Formats: sequence, C-alpha cells, structure tokens
Amino acid sequence: MKLHMIGNAHLDPVWFWQWTEGYQEVKSTFRSALDRMKEYPDFIFTCAAASYYEWIEQDEPEMFEEIRQRVAEGRWCIVGGWWVQPDLNAPAGESFARHGLISQLFFESRFGKKCKTGYNVDGFGQSAMLPQIHRLSGMDNYVFMRPGFHEKEIPSNIFVWESPDGSRVKTFRIPVAYCTWENDLRQRMIDCMNELPKDAPDAMVYYGVGNHGGGPTKVHIESILRLKDEMNAEFSSPDRFFDTLDADTLPVVKGELFHHASGCYSAHSGVKKWNRLAENGLLAAEKWNVLSGELFGRKYPAEKLTQAWKRTLFNQFHDILAGTSSAVAYEDARNHIGEALSIAQETANSAMQTLSWRINVPFEEDTFPLVVFNPHAFDARIRVDMDHTQLPRPLFDMDGNCIPCQHGVGNVPSEGRVTLLFETDVPAMGYRLLTFRKNAEIPAQPEIGDSMILENEFIRAEISPETGFIKSIIDKATGTEALSGESSVPVVINDPSDTWSHGVTKFDEEIGRFTLKKVERTENGPVRSSICAEYEWGKSTIIQTFSLWHTGDQIEVKFDVNWQEGDKMLKLEYLAAGSTAETCAEIPYGMASRPTDGIEYPMQNWVRTGEITVMNDGKFAYDALENRLRLTILRSPRFANHCPMVCKPEDRFPYTDQGWQTIKFSICPRALAPMEACKRGLMLNQPPFVLRETFHDGPLPAQAGYVKVDGAILTALKRAEDASGDIIVHLYEANGEKAEVRLTVFDREFSLSLNPFEIAALRIPKNGDAYRVDLLEEKL
Repeated sequence: MKLHMIGNAHLDPVWFWQWTEGYQEVKSTFRSALDRMKEYPDFIFTCAAASYYEWIEQDEPEMFEEIRQRVAEGRWCIVGGWWVQPDLNAPAGESFARHGLISQLFFESRFGKKCKTGYNVDGFGQSAMLPQIHRLSGMDNYVFMRPGFHEKEIPSNIFVWESPDGSRVKTFRIPVAYCTWENDLRQRMIDCMNELPKDAPDAMVYYGVGNHGGGPTKVHIESILRLKDEMNAEFSSPDRFFDTLDADTLPVVKGELFHHASGCYSAHSGVKKWNRLAENGLLAAEKWNVLSGELFGRKYPAEKLTQAWKRTLFNQFHDILAGTSSAVAYEDARNHIGEALSIAQETANSAMQTLSWRINVPFEEDTFPLVVFNPHAFDARIRVDMDHTQLPRPLFDMDGNCIPCQHGVGNVPSEGRVTLLFETDVPAMGYRLLTFRKNAEIPAQPEIGDSMILENEFIRAEISPETGFIKSIIDKATGTEALSGESSVPVVINDPSDTWSHGVTKFDEEIGRFTLKKVERTENGPVRSSICAEYEWGKSTIIQTFSLWHTGDQIEVKFDVNWQEGDKMLKLEYLAAGSTAETCAEIPYGMASRPTDGIEYPMQNWVRTGEITVMNDGKFAYDALENRLRLTILRSPRFANHCPMVCKPEDRFPYTDQGWQTIKFSICPRALAPMEACKRGLMLNQPPFVLRETFHDGPLPAQAGYVKVDGAILTALKRAEDASGDIIVHLYEANGEKAEVRLTVFDREFSLSLNPFEIAALRIPKNGDAYRVDLLEEKL
C-alpha cells in the first residue's frame, strides 16, 4: 500500500476563539507552510476554504503571490471549493450552491483552476445530496472524517458515494484524525492502515498540527523522509490520490452518513435562526431585484449581494452554525449575519419600492392603498398579519370586491398601532393592489367567547381546557383524525452531554412536562380565530397561540418560550395517527426517509409522519419513536463545553439558549407530498411583504405575476455572475419522481424533464434560447 502523506493544517477560524484570532492563525499557518516548502523541495501542502485565501490576498499580497507560484508548481493543493468548511445539515441547499459558485470562481480567477476535491473533514454528519451538489460545482472527489470508524459502518473508507439522484463522487473517509500532535509519524501510519482495506493499493494519511492552525512541522516532514522507503510513503495531495482510483472497482455507499455530535442539530437556537433568516432574505432580495431590473432596467446590486452571501457563508462554518463556539464568538456572528440581513432587506425593499411606485393607483377619496408581494414561484393565498396606524376598516380589491379584514391581537402595546388580518390571492412572484375605504360599512365583529374549538370548512381542531394542548385535529374532507393523543406538548429532557452531545444519538430521558397556567380564546373573527395557552415548568414559561385562518387547512402555532434551565433539552411532542413506520423530512435540496427509531435526526423546513406534517421557521432537529414525533426546540449546555471536561453546577460558564425566543409552526392534518410541504415551508420562511402606497399613475396593472413553475421547487432567481445580464434559475425535483417541469419567466415559457431528486440550473439569455448549466453557471 502506497501512503499519500497529506500535509495540512485544520484551520478553525472560529471556535474557542473569535474570527480575529482565526485571521492571524491563517496568516501564520500559511507563512509556515511556505517556509517549509523552501526548506524541503518535495513537501506538499493542502488547504481548503476560499475565505482564507481572500484574507491573505487583501492583507498580505506578497504572500498571496508566493501561494500562487506554489499552486502553479503543484506543491500547494487547493481543495474544498467552498467558502469555509460549513455545517452540512443546517444550511439550505442554495447556500451550498453559493459556497461552490463564489469560491470556485474565486479560485479560477486567482489560480487559473477550480478545485477538484470537495473537502469537509470536520463536518458533523454528511447530508445525502452532497454528491450531486459537488458534481454540479465541478468536484468529482470528496474527503470527510465524521462520522468516524466507530460511528458509522461502511464497506470501506475508500468508496463511491451516491446521492438519491444517482450522482457519484469518489470518497475517502480519513482514518484516525485529520491532524497530528505526535512528532514521529510511524504509529500514525500504522493506525491508518489498520482502518483501511488491506488490498487498497493507495491510501491517504493526514498529518500536521491543526484546529488552531499550525500545519506540518519540520519534525513531521523529517519523520516522513526517514520512513518513506520503509512505509512506502510519499508527499502527496488529495487530487493525486484520487487520480489513482478507479471508481468502477470501489464499493458504493448511498444516502446520508450519520451520526456524529447529534446535539449540533439544535445547539444555539439564535445562530441557526439568524442563518435561516439571512438565507431566505437574500434569496428574496435576488428575486425582486431581477424583477425590477427586467421591468424597469434597475441595476442589479451584485456587489452588495455577494458581500452579504460571503458573510452568511462564513458563519455557516461548522463550529459556528453547529452552536459549538465560545459565547463571545456569537456576538461576532450576530453582527456578521446582521450585516447580511440588512443588505437583504435594503436591496429587497428598494426593488419592491421601484415596482410598487410604478403601479397605477388611481386617486380615490378616503382610501388607503396597499400592495401585497408574493416572493414565491407559485400562486399563493397570502395571509397577512400586519401592524398599521389606522383603525380597521373594510378592505377591497381593485374590482370592488370586499376582502374580510379583522382587528387581531396587537404586537405593539400602544393605542396608536393596531394589527390587521386579512387573506388575499397573489400571483406567482408578483403582487396585488388592495385598498382600505374609510366610508364603507364596517362589518360587525363577533364576540370572542370561550370555545376551545377552532373550525372552518377544512379542519376542526380542539384544545383541551384542562391541559391547554391540542386534543384533536380532523381533516374534514376525509373525516380523518390526524392525532392519536394530546399534542403540541412541551417536554423537558435531561441532557448532561457536552455542547456537541458526543456519543449521544437519543435524547429520551424525560424529566417533566409543562403544566397549564391558563388557557383562553383570544380571537374569533371572520379572518382568524385563536386560542392562547400559558404553561410553566421549573423557572421557565411557555405561551402557545393556536390559530386557524378562515380559509386555512392547517393550525398555525406561535410558540414563545422563556427558558431558564441548564443542561436540559426542550422538545415539542406530537402523537400521530396513521402509518408511523417512518418519517420524511426536508434536507438540503431534497428529502430523506428515516425509521421511527427514537434517534435524533436533522431537518430543515418540515417533517412528516403518519397523518401530520409540521413546518417550522427556524428549528433543525427531531426524533420519532413509533407514533411519537418530537421536535427539538432548544438545548442548554454550556457554551463550547467539550468532553471530557464536566462542568459543576456552581461553575460560572454561561448556558446557551437562555431567555425568550419565538418559533412559528404550521401543523397540517395530512401526510403532505414533499413538494407541497416544501411550498408551505417556503411560505413560512419567506413571508410576504406588504407595502403602504399612495396615489400615482404608472404602467403596471393592479396585479401581476412574472415567474411561475410547475413540477419542481424554485430555489433561486438571480443574475449570472458574469456581466452578461443573463437570468439564472435553480430548481429541484422534491417528490422523488420523474417530473415534467413547466417554467414561465417574464412571458417566456420553458419545459424540462427532471429525474427524481435532480437539481437543475437554467441560464436564460436576454436574447436567445435558454440552456442547462451547472451550479457554476457553465453550460452542461
């Protein structure tokens, strides 16, 4: 067996330290690697993460030129093709696409080449769609380490990994570790060979001081020179190693690679919610800026959006987004992601204001016009809950049809501000103009009453007056009961594990349930009815508000929790009726079916089991055991507590997730098809935008829609990265079925066929035929 010795430095730009320290760590590590190259002419260095190279280019241009020279010589191997080594479960699929797009373009523009090898050596579990994402980002190879040899049994550490669509990458799981602290590497070589197939002609052995950088030392290099003949070892790179492999001779491994550090799916609620807000905010901003540009020539804010994406992608680094960094590091993350969110809001608002100002809004005495925007590529019934300075009055569309409007429970404790509720249909990726009329008759509002029933023509839900939990949800179209017992029950789990939950796959030591303080009906109107329940346990309180809109077929839940506990986990329990042998949950660019075995799994916007589908706006983990589904709301370990250190109760290290947070859920009493669940998840996470308008002439009609897709989920509508002005559309097939997709973009119609779970990118020139491209926007 030939041993390819991979000199590397695992660089955590943030972990127990802040990014400013990580910045210096990158510079010193790169300087050390360059110096070793001068001393040892055969030495080769490998490093990922485009963001590190951008730091060096900005601050140390002379060092950057040295790196360029070494890359050209083949002695410095750039790998990864992503902005950082991110968490691999919480980011949206579109974020992974942007990691590849921004980073591969950076590498090609600076070094004249793209990365061939994907590289996430420290990610805490591997999402199933990564092979397809890497192939579409120009990478045919993949290196990872977690889950390790003791956590996930696979036929070999050298294999072909296949995603659900059939895409494949040659893959290597690092044996033992990605870095070394010992000086003599003989034992490391032996230990690695013991985890590798005995008949493998080639294998990789990683060495170099890591985590806080450092890289290969002189002693490491001299150890290899001393052992190279005895151990058949040579300085090498991942690219060289993968070139020796014949994919046809390797075993095939399919699907997700779990589990490692299951607590990372839920640690630090804040950074996970911020990330989802930034992702969805930027995706919406891109859409609205394409629309305003196509219609009125408005310049696309490419530089601002790219900067915002870089901030978002950097803070998807696995130790940041996984919730495992120091407390002070999350102040930096909040600021960085806040910058991205601010750019998203600023650019989206500007684009929508451009559109709204050009709608023809005729003057009408004592009226107040309003524009509702739908950011999705499907027609949608938009449910608006907005604060307003005027008292509620009848709402009309521009054809004179009255739209029911209701005064809801307010969000601001002031008589000068009220909450208005209404529902309206808005075209796909478009808008609708409405108007409040002051002198029209105001319909009488019914008494709130004390009924614990929420019912419309679609569903009937009952809240228990004794417990405040959901007692029943019936789909009236079929008469089917979705629940097998009281649900939306907050459950407290004992969780003494470290921040990562090393070695833990199940969180099932229940130690308590929240009990009811009071429950009351708070809304009963023509638009929405609500019941609010308050609970307590220990020092913590929860308020759940269950709402049903007049035309809704799902229960909306606003979940407010004031958490004041340490070393515990909060889960929200549902007992599902129907077949509960497996769950189905959204993952990046797809969905995954898992057994109901009580193991903690990651998810994105939705999860389904039996007769219920639950959407969320910022949670990422769940477990299911038979008919019991538990969504993980939060965990409260100490910040960055890594085993084997065990904190004592009197230690003053702070706990995570203390204080108030708000989560929104939608509970549908049906087993939704993944495509439909994705759409509902998108509506919860990319909400509509409502803009107060004035009277003015304009070329736009009272309502219009501009982009629509049937048969797939549209994840992005953006400008191409080059100066062409072409439109880029990203789609994926969500149901696991062959699909015939119909796409309309500004009155241009396109059709394409997608295989199950296939990701597709389409490039639409201003003039000329559209064509398929990869995620780097290059023609396939």
